[in-house]
Amino acid sequence: METQKRNHFVDVLKGICIIFVIFTHASWTDEQRVKLLFPFWIDMAVPFFMLVSGYVYTKSFQKNGIETLDSAYNKKYLLKNLIRYTIPYFIAFMIDFCVQVFLYIRNPTVMKRFFVHEIALFLQGGNGPGSYYYPEMIQIMFLFPIIYVLVRKYNWKGILVVALATFFFEVLKFPYMVNEGQYRLLLFRYFMLIAFGSYYAMNKANRKHWILSFVGFCFIILLKYTNYSPKIFKWWTGTSMFPVLFIIPIFGFLVEKDINIPPLEKIGKASYNIFLTQMVYYCYLYWKIKEVLANVFLNMVASITICVIIGIVFYEIEYRITKTITSKIIEKA
Repeated sequence: METQKRNHFVDVLKGICIIFVIFTHASWTDEQRVKLLFPFWIDMAVPFFMLVSGYVYTKSFQKNGIETLDSAYNKKYLLKNLIRYTIPYFIAFMIDFCVQVFLYIRNPTVMKRFFVHEIALFLQGGNGPGSYYYPEMIQIMFLFPIIYVLVRKYNWKGILVVALATFFFEVLKFPYMVNEGQYRLLLFRYFMLIAFGSYYAMNKANRKHWILSFVGFCFIILLKYTNYSPKIFKWWTGTSMFPVLFIIPIFGFLVEKDINIPPLEKIGKASYNIFLTQMVYYCYLYWKIKEVLANVFLNMVASITICVIIGIVFYEIEYRITKTITSKIIEKA
C-alpha cells in the first residue's frame, strides 16, 4: 500500500476558491464582471473544485491500493463519503427549513404542502446559490471510480474518452429535452475536469499542456467579450468544457507546489461547510448586509468574513460529530 505525503497546497487552493465562490454570488453587474475579468478567475472557482475532487479522490484510491472497479465500489468507501457529504448538508438544510417555517409558514395546510416540497428540494440540493453542489458530490462518489480506472489504465486516451462523453452529453441534452434545472444538477458537464484532476494526481504537468490553456483563453474571449452565441453550450457557457481548458494546465502546475499558507489551508479544510454556510447566508442575511453596506466591495468583505468564520465554526463542530458517526457505522459495515 502506497504511503503519500499530504499536499497542503490542495487545501490552500480550496481556501482561495471558496472565497471566490462567496465573491461571485454577490450582486455584481454583468458589466462589472466583464471589466474585473471574472471569467478568467472568479468564475473558475467551482471548476477548480472539480479538478481538486478528481485529484483528492485519486490520491485516496492510490493510498488505499484501489486499482479496479471491484475494489473501488466497496461499502466503506460509499458509506464514508455519503455520510461526509450528507450530515453537514442536512444541518444546513434544516436551518434553512426552520427559518422558512418561522418566517413564512402559518397555515397547517400550507405547511403540509411545504413539507412535501422540501423533501423534493432536499434531493435537489436545497436553496441558495450553488445548491447543485451536494447532488453533484453524491454523483462524483458513484461515478468517479469509472473515470479513475479509465485515466489510470489509458492515460491521455482515457481523458479523451471522458472528454468525448462530456461533449456528447452536451449534444444529447437537446434531443432528450433536458431542461436547465435538470442540467445544473447533472455531473456530466464536469466529467472532463474530474478526469484531468485524476490525471495530475498520477502524472506531472508538461509544458505542452499550456496549449489547452491557450485554447480555453480564446474561448473565454469569444464567449464573454464578443457577440458570439454558442449553439451547443447553451447554459453555464463560461464553465463549459472548452473555456475551462484555460485553468487545467494552471492547476497541473500549481498542484505540484507543496505551499503551506496556514490561514488559507484552514479555510480550505472547512470549504464544504463554508460553501453550505454561504448558501444559507445569501438567502437571508446578505440582503440585510447590502442595506447597510451598499458598496459591493465593502459588503463583499463583510460577506466573506461572516461566511468564513461561521463556516469554520460549523466545520469544527460538525467534523467531530461526523467522524464519530462514521467510525461507528463503518465498524458495523
